[in-house]
Amino acid sequence: MFPTTSEQWRKVLIALGVKQSTATRWAEPFAEVIRPDKFNLGERELDDYLSQILHESRNLESMVEDLNYSAERMMKVWPSRFPTLESAKPFEYKPELLAEKVYGVRKDLGNDQPGDGWAHIGMGLPQITGKANWNRVADLMGQDYTMMRYLLTQPRFILEASLAWWEDRIKDSAIDFPDRVRKLVQGGDLGLKETAMLAARARQALA
Repeated sequence: MFPTTSEQWRKVLIALGVKQSTATRWAEPFAEVIRPDKFNLGERELDDYLSQILHESRNLESMVEDLNYSAERMMKVWPSRFPTLESAKPFEYKPELLAEKVYGVRKDLGNDQPGDGWAHIGMGLPQITGKANWNRVADLMGQDYTMMRYLLTQPRFILEASLAWWEDRIKDSAIDFPDRVRKLVQGGDLGLKETAMLAARARQALA
């Protein structure tokens, strides 16, 4: 079943672990924006989509990437950049410094100027990261790139942008394969176990 009303969406979101107050706040935007015709494969993509956006946003509680990390957490998220505690300690609980370390001046993200890493941290659903990705979504949405920081805080636009990002990035051949979807979203397998379990719960909730 593909939810069509705000009450149906509220129940589905709560079943997937979203707080009742948060589910109530987001139910109407979901009902207005999330429809089968928005997905290339229709209803078949919904469980994968929900698993990723809910995981990335901590069940719709965070629309902005939280980089206030401990050294131990950094080692898990970016093992190649922080192979030891000593290498991670200087960036511990320093979000702006960490953003510049992991995202700053990276061609793959389109960050080509000092400060771009912090200026383009992950926002929205899933958390869109990097100047190039912000520009890409702005183009897909027909929006001015300079408005993205504001627009990616508005529930309806967040959902519309997430759908544009999803259809642009997630290949049809990856759908139903949690590992493939996760790699396209996150670049690796961090969070794979959690998103695979959440996708299974979504299929049950939608049945």
